[in-house]
Amino acid sequence: MTESPAKILLCDCNGAMRFDIKTLSKALGSATIETFNALCRHQIDAARHALAQGGGRTVRIACTQEAPIFLELSEGNDAEAALSFVNIREQAGWSREGGKATAKMAALIAEAGVHAPPATQVSMQSEGRLLILGAGDEAIRAAQRLDGHLDITVALSPEVAGEIMPPAVASFPIFFGAATRAGGHLGNFNVSFASLSPSDPSSRNGLGFTKSGGEKTLSADLILDLRAKTPLFPAAQRRDGYVLCAPNDSTHVERALFDLIDMVGTFDKPRYVNYESNLCAHARNAIQGCRQCLDICPTGAIGPDGDHVAIDPYICAGCGGCAGVCPTGAVEYAMPSATTALARLRVLMQTARKAGESAPRVLIHDQEFGAEAITLMARFGQGLPARVIPFAMNEVTQLSGDVLLGALAHGACRVFVLAPPHKREDQDGLLRQVALANEIVGALGYGEEQVCVIDSNDPEAIAARLYQDAEHAPARSTPTGGFASVGKKRHRLHVILEHLHDHAPTPVDILPLTPGAPFGAVIVDQNKCTLCLSCVNACPAAALTDNPNAPQLNFREINCIQCGLCRTTCPEDAITLEARIDFTRAALTPRTVKEEEPFACVRCAKPFGVRSTIERMIEKVKDNPMFAEPEALNRLRMCDQCRVIDLALSNEDPWASTERRVKSTDDYLAERDKLRQDAATQRGKSGEDDV
Repeated sequence: MTESPAKILLCDCNGAMRFDIKTLSKALGSATIETFNALCRHQIDAARHALAQGGGRTVRIACTQEAPIFLELSEGNDAEAALSFVNIREQAGWSREGGKATAKMAALIAEAGVHAPPATQVSMQSEGRLLILGAGDEAIRAAQRLDGHLDITVALSPEVAGEIMPPAVASFPIFFGAATRAGGHLGNFNVSFASLSPSDPSSRNGLGFTKSGGEKTLSADLILDLRAKTPLFPAAQRRDGYVLCAPNDSTHVERALFDLIDMVGTFDKPRYVNYESNLCAHARNAIQGCRQCLDICPTGAIGPDGDHVAIDPYICAGCGGCAGVCPTGAVEYAMPSATTALARLRVLMQTARKAGESAPRVLIHDQEFGAEAITLMARFGQGLPARVIPFAMNEVTQLSGDVLLGALAHGACRVFVLAPPHKREDQDGLLRQVALANEIVGALGYGEEQVCVIDSNDPEAIAARLYQDAEHAPARSTPTGGFASVGKKRHRLHVILEHLHDHAPTPVDILPLTPGAPFGAVIVDQNKCTLCLSCVNACPAAALTDNPNAPQLNFREINCIQCGLCRTTCPEDAITLEARIDFTRAALTPRTVKEEEPFACVRCAKPFGVRSTIERMIEKVKDNPMFAEPEALNRLRMCDQCRVIDLALSNEDPWASTERRVKSTDDYLAERDKLRQDAATQRGKSGEDDV
């Protein structure tokens, strides 16, 4: 939902920017625009008046730096208007092309009105129980610094026993033990030790320990790890409550101690992703299919849970890689959601075009590295080009194919992704989504590298790359999308791909893709398939379906995610996958890929199976002694009822057996004697052979 503000207050920051009010008014519609040069200082009464006269509608102020002043003004004067902010200074006005950035300013102001539903929260409770792991005096000194502020427990590596001076006052427990594994999160950590022994209070020369206490587990709300060893957790820097420090880095240790003191109380954390298990393609009937989210998660927050996965919101650090690579949309990022991001992109591109920008580019960035880089470019460099419009996401690794392709479908000439170099290890999923998007739009004739990743720490190098592109002839683009990208991920992708295909310079009906892409066909070998329909049971996307009234296997290509569960499940190895996009209408409706006439019962003529299945079953069991008689084999050609009737009418007694005689002692003795006789005979023959 896009909200139209009652008033837009623009400030040129003491003449540092220029506004084209006529163009802005035309692009932004009915909102009243007022301009100032020092709104946060001597013109602040104008802001107070606008808030008082808002009539319950939003007043949008084009300044984020001084937002606290305006918020205080709003809270202290019983304002009747809501208040929102947008940054057009660093993102548009402060640039060597600031005079040409009117369209960008209009787009940013309009985009700020798109409502983003807030993510839900999870709460973590810390009572200040701190476990310090160390291998030297640093751990004892850290404990002494925090003693009185937190509930301290120290666990030292066993190899330092006898080398550390005991504290003068034993105000916190000290143990010796090597940590082997750990689990949990802020407020609920558990650390296991192969052997954990308490310190010996009678130690004289150095701190020693008593007899080994065996394997133990310590629980804690917080962990300070000073061991200078392999971290206890993957992506340790992202595990809330786990603080990893090099013991010889005194500055880092001091900062960690300062932070730990404040980690007591209740802490709310966003639930970064939402998960719908009914859409998950991880497994069916214990056969594994998709595991992309498991492989991409850097923190270990995702684990198998039967045929689905489980996501621990307390461990999830919010990188969003799982949502980016999920082919079905079972995992969706929540802040913002892909639906919200696409709504913002639609408003951004439509407004920019309406204000006269014919070749807009989108620069997708995160809230930390990317936002700071843009600020540095604006303050100390040439700023962003006029036609490059910044677009903030929580993390760029949350980007999925529908957002990247959606930006192009809504009218962007090119999409740039500003990827933080210090997070390269988390960007595999992002790079795969970028490669897939480029493969699709390239094959449709839009040009090479329509989606580009910029991986640089240097604001000047980033700006140079953007100006280099902006100064060249505009890349091919689609008309601004007159469609709404709503619904589940697969539906959004279908609508976006259809729009891109409809306006493609070189449209194709069938677009081949690299294997592993989440679009494609299932190829069924007619000679191998027996219509057992195991694949229908396994398909998580309802791409494969049966016909309850006939032996028939149907396939709806638009649903297929190429998870491979059908191929893995098939007992006859009759299925292969073909990665592609079918843009024809045939992909939208089920088509029959295998069908046969039903097999009729040889006794009552009732259809009960598939001929190929019955024949294959007979071929496999014909040499089994249980089916040695023709009558027994013929029952496999009967329906379930007729088999029972035929067996009842036959002379066969299923319980019949030969008479059994109980062996006596004499029988066992006779068998023993025979064995001895046979052995003696065998030895005699061996002797004759030797002679």
